[in-house]
Amino acid sequence: MGLFKEYIEAGINGPQLDIARRAQLKRIGELRQSAVVTYAARIASLPQQVDISVSYDDILPFKDVLDGITGERVTVLLETPGGSGEVGRDMVELLHERFKHVTFLVPGMAKSTGTIMCLGGHEILMGPTSSLGPIDAQLLQDGKRFSADALLEGFKSIKEEVEKANGQLNSAYIPMLQRISPGELQNAQNALEFARATVADWLAKYKFSDWTKDGLPVSDDKKRDRARHIADELAKQSKWYSHGRSLRIPDLERLGLKIDDFSKNAELNDAVMRYHVLLRMTFEGGAVYKIYETPDATIAKRFQVPALNPEQAANLFGAMQAAPTVQVEVTCTQCGAKSNVQLDFAPEQPLQPGSVRYPDQGTIPCPRCKSPIPLVPIRADIENRFGRKALTPQPKN
Repeated sequence: MGLFKEYIEAGINGPQLDIARRAQLKRIGELRQSAVVTYAARIASLPQQVDISVSYDDILPFKDVLDGITGERVTVLLETPGGSGEVGRDMVELLHERFKHVTFLVPGMAKSTGTIMCLGGHEILMGPTSSLGPIDAQLLQDGKRFSADALLEGFKSIKEEVEKANGQLNSAYIPMLQRISPGELQNAQNALEFARATVADWLAKYKFSDWTKDGLPVSDDKKRDRARHIADELAKQSKWYSHGRSLRIPDLERLGLKIDDFSKNAELNDAVMRYHVLLRMTFEGGAVYKIYETPDATIAKRFQVPALNPEQAANLFGAMQAAPTVQVEVTCTQCGAKSNVQLDFAPEQPLQPGSVRYPDQGTIPCPRCKSPIPLVPIRADIENRFGRKALTPQPKN
C-alpha cells in the first residue's frame, strides 16, 4: 500500500499531520546523526497568488528555527522552485556560520536558487525522483520571464551577424534592441556571473573540501577548475533549453558532481519518503504554503482564507453534533462575492437550493470574478470543531 493511501485511510489531518511530520524529521536527524531543519514551499496547486519563492521574508523565520538547534552537523531538507539568489546565499551562509558540516537533502525538487543552495553544502542527498535544475539567472521584462544567458547569447549572435554584414543591422532586430538598454544587459551579465561565481566558490570550498584521488588530497587548482566547469555548465541555457529542466542524479554525476542516493539506505529512505508525503499532505490539504521546521517546532506561512465567523460557529455548534449536512457561506477575498457551500456528513443528502456541493478539488470559482475560493481550510475547521469527518468523496449531485 502506498504511503499516501496509508495516511489518508488513517484519517490523519490537522495537528496530527504536524506531529507525524516532526516525528519523521526527528527520525531523519537520528539516522543522519545531525541536527535537521526543513525549508519547504508548496510547489503546485496554489489556490491563491502567494510568494512561494526564496525571498527576503524567509531570512527571519529560517534564522529563528536555526536558533533552536545545536551541534556541529546539520541536514537541511529543501523543497523550493527557486527565487532570489542573494537571499539563498544569505541562508546558506547562515548555515555555515553555525555548523561545521552542512548537508542538503532533496526529497522532491530544489530548482534554480534551490540548486545554488544545494551546491553550497558539503553533501547532497537525493533520491531516484529528486531533481535540481539549471542556474541560469532569470530576468523579468514586460511581464515575461527569460534567461539572462539566452539574452546575452542572442546579443552576441546579433553582434557577430552585424560584423559579417559590414556593419549592417537586420531591421527585424530593431524592435527588440529598442526595448533593451545597456544597463539591462549589464544586469543580465551581473546576475549570470553572480550565480556562476557563487557556485564555483562554494563547490571548491565545501563540496570538494575532502576530495581525494588514490588516497591523496586533490589540489586546490583542480578543485577550482572542476567547480568552474560545473558552474558554467549549469548556467548554460543552450545546454538545458529550459530553466525548469529536471536534473536528476545521473545528469549531475555526468557533470562531475558526487550525489549520495538516500534510497540506498532503506531506513533513511522510509523516513524521508514518509516525511515528504506528510509535507505534501500538509500543503495540499490546508492553507499552508511555506514551512520552516525542526523536530521540535514549526513556523508555517498560510493563505489568507475565508473562515467561519464567531456567529456562524456559535450557530453551527449546537446543530452540527448530529446534523447530516452543513451549509457554509464563503466570501471571495478578491471581490467580496458570497457563495453557499454544502458539506455532507451522511450519504444521500439533497442539495439545498442556492448551494453548491463541496468539490473534490477543494476549491470553487467565485461566481463573480472567477478567482478560486479555497475550501479545504474551512472543511478542516468544521471537522475539527465537531470531531466528525465529512464524506470523502462528497456527493456529485
